Amino acid sequence: GLAIDLGTTTVVASLLDLTTGTPVGSTTALNSQVKYGADVISRMTYALADPGHQENLQRAIIETLNRMIAVLCGQSRISAGQIYEVALAGNTAMSHFLLGLPIDSLATAPYNAVFSRLPSLPAADLGFKINSHAKIYFSPNIRSFVGGDISAGLIASGLARRDGGYLYVDLGTN
Repeated sequence: GLAIDLGTTTVVASLLDLTTGTPVGSTTALNSQVKYGADVISRMTYALADPGHQENLQRAIIETLNRMIAVLCGQSRISAGQIYEVALAGNTAMSHFLLGLPIDSLATAPYNAVFSRLPSLPAADLGFKINSHAKIYFSPNIRSFVGGDISAGLIASGLARRDGGYLYVDLGTN
């Protein structure tokens, strides 16, 4: 399985043995979308300027992810066909770009996401070069710009299970 942090600037992917949960390999890459804008707002502006631009953004991130998958498979000496599940966390806009979803509602008030939760999606439908039956699981968006990166962080840190007041800070590009 893969665990992916879909960052605006940097993407991190870890390959895991699903039977033990043991990490098998890890890699990072610059998000190829940076050529269309350094931050989410710049990329949204780019996407809204022309209908084909959003396809460019989607294609760029899928190419980045597939290159990372090839690196991980080479490091661990496994076939991409042996990857059956992907857990993906990214901010709301990055998830929309990856899925090719319209971002109009994110770019204008009241800044609503197209989705908060999604069922698992077939990896092949998104162009992931892994097992043709593999599923992708997206961390849920909490609010418009409180995305899956935050919900995944709250779960991983254990704060989602604690009572009381806590501060969770994500120091990403945006």
